[in-house]
Amino acid sequence: MAANSQFLLSKICFKIQGDCGPLTTYTNRNGIVVFLKAWLRDPASPKQIAHRNRLRAAAKNWNAAPPTTRHNYERATKTLSLYLNGYNVWVAATMTQQARAALPTLERQAHTTLTPPPPE
Repeated sequence: MAANSQFLLSKICFKIQGDCGPLTTYTNRNGIVVFLKAWLRDPASPKQIAHRNRLRAAAKNWNAAPPTTRHNYERATKTLSLYLNGYNVWVAATMTQQARAALPTLERQAHTTLTPPPPE
C-alpha cells in the first residue's frame, strides 16, 4: 500500500503533510511516507476535555474582544518581531500565568496597551 501510494502521490506532484482522507502523509529525506490514518480508540480523558474547553474559551474570548484589542496584540507582535501572532499571545496569556505576567513587558517594549484576557 505505502509504495503504491507513494508512487501515485509523487507522480501527480501531490505534496501534502498530515491527514488526507484515510491517509497520513509526510516527507522525510527518503521521499514521501504514506500510511493509513491511525484513529483514536479511547475517548478523551476528563483532563483532555477540560484543556480543550479552556482553548475553546480562549478562542471565543479572542473573537469577542474589541477589534482595537485584537489589533493592538497583532501590532505588538509585529513591532517586536515575535515568532507569534496576536492570537497566540492572547491564548498563552489565557492559559498560563507566566505569559500573563509578560504582558506588561510586551506593552512597554511595543509602546501599546494590551488588555489582558478575562480570567478563567
